[in-house]
Amino acid sequence: MKESQISERELNNFEFEAKNNLENFQFILTGMLRSEDNTNYLITADGTKFKVKNNRSDLPSRATGFWQVEPTIDNKGKLINLIVEKKISSEEFLTKPFHLVIFEGRIVQLSKKAGGVTVKVKRTNKKTLKLTLLAATKAMKVGQLWKFVAELKGNCLYIKKGHHLKD
Repeated sequence: MKESQISERELNNFEFEAKNNLENFQFILTGMLRSEDNTNYLITADGTKFKVKNNRSDLPSRATGFWQVEPTIDNKGKLINLIVEKKISSEEFLTKPFHLVIFEGRIVQLSKKAGGVTVKVKRTNKKTLKLTLLAATKAMKVGQLWKFVAELKGNCLYIKKGHHLKD
């Protein structure tokens, strides 16, 4: 795991907002909405193309901006499609760490070969998430409760920071 580029003070300031994003497990992605063959896609600046799950009539067929999305994540930790919630202003995007998610989860599986860790994340009044994160460390053990800061890169979630919590 690489050392974080974000300070502890910044993390503490953003922790409340990031936890609120976790309840709906939302991110803000920068990209272009485009409609192809009656299917909407969000294409990010790095060229990653996500299918938009909700084909709402109020979404523009072609628009660039910051989009609040709720992703669907497969068991390999990859984002496979999105629900676009709304467009975000550039001012709001610049003041909040939407690309980071801070959460606590119990490790249920480790993949030493792939460097991934599968974590169960319990949410209030929502389905428990089972996420696969990349960049696991040797200190992680199945059954342990950890606090993570994860970052979205391309279509995968990477561990930016993490530490073991006493159960």
